[in-house]
Amino acid sequence: KPISHDVNFGCAKLFISADTDTKIFKSGLQIERGYAQGPEPYPGCLLKDDWDWHRLIKQCAAGSELDGELHRLLKREGFIAEVGNFESNTVFNGKNFKSARQIRDAAKNYSKREWVGFQLYYPMPEKEVRASSGYELIKAICGVFEEVLPAMNCCMDVVI
Repeated sequence: KPISHDVNFGCAKLFISADTDTKIFKSGLQIERGYAQGPEPYPGCLLKDDWDWHRLIKQCAAGSELDGELHRLLKREGFIAEVGNFESNTVFNGKNFKSARQIRDAAKNYSKREWVGFQLYYPMPEKEVRASSGYELIKAICGVFEEVLPAMNCCMDVVI
């Protein structure tokens, strides 16, 4: 990132998390918008021109490369996509996903003065996590990361 290279949330990234409320282990892709309008609550959190968020939103169109990846992951592989402020997200799955345009449209529903992000992840229930050895869990996470890399590459300056 030439301008905001020192800001972690300007870049698409792989993530893992355990949602203790829903008892779901998540691994996948995250892209953050941060705040689209100031004032900044803390330095470096205001959306910059070179953040991957812009490439994500540009790819959120029917027929785009990202649209194809989202169809594959949500419709065939059981992944979930969320966009929102991480408190009240809009959630897409194989049943309600029609096109990547829905991601762009949902993102518009959140205030420019709110922190907003996008996640594409595989939901692993607690029972499945507990039944896995550490080695099996790591292999599953690596498999998920491999599956989301094509979607991630749609949204980055430099593909991996």
